[in-house]
Amino acid sequence: MPRDKYLKLEKTSIMEKRKPIVIVCPTSLGGHIEYSANLANSFSEMWLGKIYILSRAGAKRHTSGLLNSNVEVIESLPPLIKNSYPNVVKHFQKALRLLKEILQISLFCRSNKATLVILQEPRYGFLVNLIHPRVALFLHNIPADKVRGASQKLEVNLSLSTAKNADFVVVHGKAQEVSLRRHLTPRSVIQVPLPGVDTWAEEGLSNISRSSERKYLCLGEIRKNKNLELLVDAADLAQLPIKIIGRKTDSRYFEDLESLAARSDFCKVQEKFLSPTEFELELSTAYCLILPYGDFQAQSHVLAKALAFGTPVIVSDLPSLREQADNNKCTMFFERGNASSLAKVMKEFDTSKQICRPFSYQWSQVTSEILRGTGLSL
Repeated sequence: MPRDKYLKLEKTSIMEKRKPIVIVCPTSLGGHIEYSANLANSFSEMWLGKIYILSRAGAKRHTSGLLNSNVEVIESLPPLIKNSYPNVVKHFQKALRLLKEILQISLFCRSNKATLVILQEPRYGFLVNLIHPRVALFLHNIPADKVRGASQKLEVNLSLSTAKNADFVVVHGKAQEVSLRRHLTPRSVIQVPLPGVDTWAEEGLSNISRSSERKYLCLGEIRKNKNLELLVDAADLAQLPIKIIGRKTDSRYFEDLESLAARSDFCKVQEKFLSPTEFELELSTAYCLILPYGDFQAQSHVLAKALAFGTPVIVSDLPSLREQADNNKCTMFFERGNASSLAKVMKEFDTSKQICRPFSYQWSQVTSEILRGTGLSL
């Protein structure tokens, strides 16, 4: 290649690296905004341009003290609708808010000359094409094969439409890609690992003091697809204590679970949103973590963190979770939805002397794959 042409390409590449990367995270607290913060921090270590996180009110407070200096949170997305209007009115309001959100994102990205837009949630359907010429969608969970109710079907269709129209779809592992391709053929798929150590705590894994008491825990959001009612039966069968701690997302489901646990001598439920520090403290000192996922076609952020801390885990035997554990000796599997199988594995672990060693992928592996897959790597 002639030297002047090479220098021209090199100059273009450096100019491209100075343009910002925008991460859109509509959820302002919990796992998604923390994932976005980790992603932004990692990008900021290898990208010359500014890194923005677009989110809703509350995101700045939740990420306070966690972000690198080159990362900025913009709370510009409209607030979620919480009212008791009839369904027709509510759906109309949601549609208008979604259109407004898309236009706001598009305007911000274009006015700041973003080089890449990363979406953390598949909520924009075919209108994703209005946002930016280069959009990468994180599909953290593949929609279920069987759905119930018009509302859930609409949500699944919106998710799949977003994935179909995005320039790139980012998934965690091969099993997720296989599940995705059962539904549609995306334009381009980027496989990335799921790290378990936060960018702001990568040097904090050496001071772990594991609890000696039988402290079986289930951590994370309290929602239906986690099959948490199974823990009540398993705890009683094994006669071993289990504590469920997490934020409720469905009041009726939580009340039913709480009522079920109240009749058990071994299972307790605590409704509490855990900050990143509280979550890691609970997880790092746990005797054993239990994840009884039911309908789940993804890798688990909680499992990734447990592996990073060397915390023993008992988890549903699902393809994506098998792949994620990658033959880790401290990950034990039970038959999905089978309380007797879970109780048996709990008893076996309770008498074992297994020594667990921490393991985690790095966030730089995720961002490097995204830059390479989107054609932005130098």
